[in-house]
Amino acid sequence: MKKKKIIGIILALFTLCITANVSAEELTSDFIDLSKLCVVKEENKMAVKFELKKDIDLTNANATMNISIRSTDYQFFGSSCFDGVCETDGMIIVPNTTTCIATKVEGTTIKDTALTSGMTLAQYYEMQNESFATADILVEIFLKDKNYDYETIVYNTKENKVESVEKGHDLTSELINTIETKYPEWPIGAGETNEDYILFIAVQYLENEEVGMTKTIEIQNWQQKTLEEMMEEVDAVFGNKEIEVSVGENSQINNKTLEIIKQNGYIASINGYSNDEERNVLYMWTFDGSKIENTDLNVDLNVKIGESTNKEKIVSLVANEQKALVLEFGHHGELPKGTQVKVNVNKTFENGKQVSLYYYNDKGELEEVVKNLEVKEGYVEFSLEHCSEYVLVEEKEKSNNAQTGTLNIPFYSTLAIGSVIGIAYLIIKKTKSY
Repeated sequence: MKKKKIIGIILALFTLCITANVSAEELTSDFIDLSKLCVVKEENKMAVKFELKKDIDLTNANATMNISIRSTDYQFFGSSCFDGVCETDGMIIVPNTTTCIATKVEGTTIKDTALTSGMTLAQYYEMQNESFATADILVEIFLKDKNYDYETIVYNTKENKVESVEKGHDLTSELINTIETKYPEWPIGAGETNEDYILFIAVQYLENEEVGMTKTIEIQNWQQKTLEEMMEEVDAVFGNKEIEVSVGENSQINNKTLEIIKQNGYIASINGYSNDEERNVLYMWTFDGSKIENTDLNVDLNVKIGESTNKEKIVSLVANEQKALVLEFGHHGELPKGTQVKVNVNKTFENGKQVSLYYYNDKGELEEVVKNLEVKEGYVEFSLEHCSEYVLVEEKEKSNNAQTGTLNIPFYSTLAIGSVIGIAYLIIKKTKSY
């Protein structure tokens, strides 16, 4: 009998769960009972337990537990739970239950570059002459319900108390879910959020193709807006026909993509970037789906700026005093109707200058395609029906000294007035003679 009693006492001490002290400010939680929050520690093992006040699915990303150690003012361990299992540097198992959650850190491998690779928690503390049982360990519990209300409860295991309870509403997650529910064909592929704006990239990939169509959603001053107000801006983005297209390394747009652009009436833009670190936009193609007729085309989107096969011949056809910039398109032949091309010309022409576009034909001559194109922000934009070699030529400025009709008006006016006076004098003189 005494033996069983001793074993019972040892087991009780081994799994002792000290309930949390609640501070004088009486921290409260809408999610869990803070008085029942406890931590069990045994050498390099730890279990955290609490009871939920409301029904929360702990098997998905709404239940997250982060464990960090700050005994040396450097947090080197953290883990987040998804689908019931937490796994980053080590593994934490979250039971599938809605009444109690328990986590265990056991033989965790530290992969932080600041520490020795492959070292376990227990080994680290031996080296630092610290005991796992007495280290200053923070347990951060993050819970979020289906209404996107969340709480972050921070528990200090050394002082055995709840340090803080932060409550809030995860508006960005709610916004993403609302967008993807309303526009399932446009899942959010990437995003960035700061205090001033939210930026989301919605991506639609074509099946078995290296082509992605994207819509950019940017919401300024989002923290001052409601979900409904932000969705009005989102709806405006999806309501217009403008999309950006990424075509992969081959830089081609094929007939399948053109057909989708035509069927949906998209205005599709495709950028060509420089290969340096700055990644400047060298050229931009725009295809208007409402104008496309023939989609049985594969368009090579590459554009050489300042270089072409017949550069010397083309430049020789331009007057010496005129600036010129040759263009050679990778595609040859017909283009979809309504095609626009925008080319970076800032190294050749100044903003505000007027340029003309010429086509270098099979006879070795320059044919004027369009004139009076204005350079704006370093770019020139024009329509194209087919591709080959072209040249942009700066138009000559009209001289102020040119003898135009306007400039000679005073001379001719004086001559006319003098003639009238002379004729009148002769008439008067002849009349007097009678």
